[in-house]
Amino acid sequence: MNKWDENAELLFSVAETAANAFPDMDDMRISIRKPQNTGDKISNFIVEFRCANRKPLHYEAEVKFNLHSAALISNLPKFRDRKRPRLLITSYVSPGVANSLKKSKIQFIDTAGNAYIENQGIHIYVSANKKPEALIKAKRSSIFQPAGLKFIFACLADTINRESASKLGKLKEFSRISGISIGSASKIRKEMLERGHLIETDKGFYELRNRKELLEQWSSAFADRLRPKLLLGRYQPPDPQWWRRAELDPEHFLWGGEVAAEKLAKYIFPETITVYS
Repeated sequence: MNKWDENAELLFSVAETAANAFPDMDDMRISIRKPQNTGDKISNFIVEFRCANRKPLHYEAEVKFNLHSAALISNLPKFRDRKRPRLLITSYVSPGVANSLKKSKIQFIDTAGNAYIENQGIHIYVSANKKPEALIKAKRSSIFQPAGLKFIFACLADTINRESASKLGKLKEFSRISGISIGSASKIRKEMLERGHLIETDKGFYELRNRKELLEQWSSAFADRLRPKLLLGRYQPPDPQWWRRAELDPEHFLWGGEVAAEKLAKYIFPETITVYS
């Protein structure tokens, strides 16, 4: 089994665990099916709820890791698609995040047995189950700690700036760019190789794999673990609506999730204005 197949199996394992943890109800059964392996879409699954005397409920489901409030905004448009019922599957949803998801009409299940289902007259909402013991005891990954997040950012940026998007530079170069020690960079690179995010070529280069999943996990962990450490100061603009008229050069600046969601979907007023450079 190659690294890509192992990644697909990991995602499906999380989905199966969440399905098995779904609240026990006599008249409801839940099943999950693997789709065909279609490249970046390997994280999508088909989930079916069968209820007595009702038509089955079918969902297109997707596994998301490291879910927290700051990560919800970027997922809202896709999971609120009324034409194709979508289901969010994750390892754990805290009560606060569960409430945010419910308010946003984003249906979900997690491996602790928490769930929100609202479809064809069926209403299920569970948010009090605690985080599974296995998650509490799980070893913290170094690649999603502050030093690892800096290293991953350097990798992601490097694949954008180079002519050959898959070739990565030398360890010393990434240590300098990311601002971490060579020892830390070596440890993080080793874990990325073990997890299948990097592979070493026969010419001594490193290729970045599972880029989409890595970027999603990085974005989620960045908001919790690295961004608070980067605060330089607080500033107040003269006009609270300045972001509506601001024009950013996309080559150097990008809007954060809340502003981007408002500009794209027109359904949320951003509480926090974020600009990435």
